[in-house]
Amino acid sequence: MATTQYESLSTERLNSLWVGSVIGGLLGGLLFGVIMQFVMNAITTVGALYGIESVTGGWVFHLFHAGVFGLAFGIVVTTPAVRSRIPDPGTMLFLGAVWGLLLWLVAASVVMPFWLGGVTELSPAIPNVDLQSGVGHLIYGLTLAGVLAVLERDRYDL
Repeated sequence: MATTQYESLSTERLNSLWVGSVIGGLLGGLLFGVIMQFVMNAITTVGALYGIESVTGGWVFHLFHAGVFGLAFGIVVTTPAVRSRIPDPGTMLFLGAVWGLLLWLVAASVVMPFWLGGVTELSPAIPNVDLQSGVGHLIYGLTLAGVLAVLERDRYDL
């Protein structure tokens, strides 16, 4: 039976990558937030999830989500079993795109409308599949993964 040898990361390196994933998530969230506010006119909807239907509330909670989901992505891609299967920046970007689209299809299209219906008088469709939201989530995931790919550039034989 063949065994796979996984590279062990130091605590310092792991923490650096996790901090980078939060920063990548915030940067991706900032880019997506601009789309939400100025293209979709929907940033206040995020604040409404928490009872604060305002632009400021929307931004605060949108960036909170972006950082938390960025950290979750960072934790997943730094596990030895996953990290050993990311041989190049293109794979990292692919995983970021998948992450963004997964968030769109689950969190934004199903969880968010369900949550809104429970805390507001709105009755959004479930699923609420919005293409602009999909593009924003894709940009988010690619930005997040791009930051991690830059932080991991010393691993890649380019």
